[in-house]
Amino acid sequence: MPKKAEWGGIMVLSLMLGQSVWANGLALSHKTLVMSQVVVQGQSTFFARIASADVLASGYSLDTGGRILAQPQLLGGIAVQSYPDGMNEATLLAEARFSLDHEAGPLARQLGAYMHSHGIAFGWFSYDETVNVAGNPHPLHLVWSMALDENSRTLYGDPRLIPEQPSILYALYTPRAVMSGLPQEFAYARAGYLDWIVVNDSFEPMTGWMHKDTGGAFDAPRILGGVTAQPGWSLACLMDESSHPGCPRNAPDIRTLVNQYGAMMGLVDVVEQVQPAWSELPNGQGGVDEVAKLGVSVDSRSWKKARDLFFIYPAGRATFSETGRIGYELQENVDRYVYRSGSDAHILINRFSTSALSPVQPFSKSVFLSAGQENDCEAYLDNIIDPFATSQVFNWRHDTVNGLPANRYTYVAALECHG
Repeated sequence: MPKKAEWGGIMVLSLMLGQSVWANGLALSHKTLVMSQVVVQGQSTFFARIASADVLASGYSLDTGGRILAQPQLLGGIAVQSYPDGMNEATLLAEARFSLDHEAGPLARQLGAYMHSHGIAFGWFSYDETVNVAGNPHPLHLVWSMALDENSRTLYGDPRLIPEQPSILYALYTPRAVMSGLPQEFAYARAGYLDWIVVNDSFEPMTGWMHKDTGGAFDAPRILGGVTAQPGWSLACLMDESSHPGCPRNAPDIRTLVNQYGAMMGLVDVVEQVQPAWSELPNGQGGVDEVAKLGVSVDSRSWKKARDLFFIYPAGRATFSETGRIGYELQENVDRYVYRSGSDAHILINRFSTSALSPVQPFSKSVFLSAGQENDCEAYLDNIIDPFATSQVFNWRHDTVNGLPANRYTYVAALECHG
């Protein structure tokens, strides 16, 4: 089927990552439940919050803030075992492994039920207990972690003993290349970059963000040793440069970074190449064409109350204003991997998608509202000004002016009311 642009006559100039539709102007988030249980002298302290992975104007990012949950212990936890002081390391780890293997299933079902009911795609639980081990003058941390999805499918390893607070390397690789046939101007805002940060087991930052422009070194496919690499080779090189003799050496791999920071594991998000979002439309010849989807991003909306100058027209009428961009909708897919320190293995644990906008035409509009409607900002919470030819004000969820479905409005900013 032929592919063509739905909205012709406009040259694509540049790409800025847009935001997906969400109530009140927030980006559509791929929510993550982050939970930790810290045990000191047999007493547990729980912490939980909902973080997110968002595509924002500055690029794709993991939210290291998020919403803290009250009473996190109600979500579930590990039954604390008693490990006598002076127990040898091998015995302690064997007992902990036996206990945690039995605890993992019930915990996953508890957390999975919460995630499923709250629309959370990915969960991360970490356990950290301070223990005294024979032959060590200082207490050690018995640590264990589990990744899971909303269907309670889990990934976890054996418990470990480490001398310091456990840490996780979170890394993000954004490809430089775009899908064949698209202009390079469609590339991501941070195309070709490897970005990373070290967080603790509650996903609180322990370092600032660090960045390396790899020039697209880990894009797939690539040429390794004079031949076109298999699709998985680039990912393998990103995880461990020693996996193939032709792996690039101009950028750090995940294995090196995990070892450099002493992290217990890596959490790695790999963004796929930019590609357009398509829809099938009848072509009038008995077939269908795949048509690139038009998208609108309304980046700001404001309502300003009229001044008390009723004798001056139109100063006595409220003003409704907006700015935004019109372009093509792009499909963005992100794969999430866990890299386990010591095993040199990376495992795909989640995949999620979102949409962005390639801005080709900015717009800025302002209208005076009709008499009798100007004093109620809340009446315009779902309204926009027509971003195309007219200046009509309408509900973007039910576009009767242009006939665009709601999902073509890839972002609608929250309305700012200025009284």
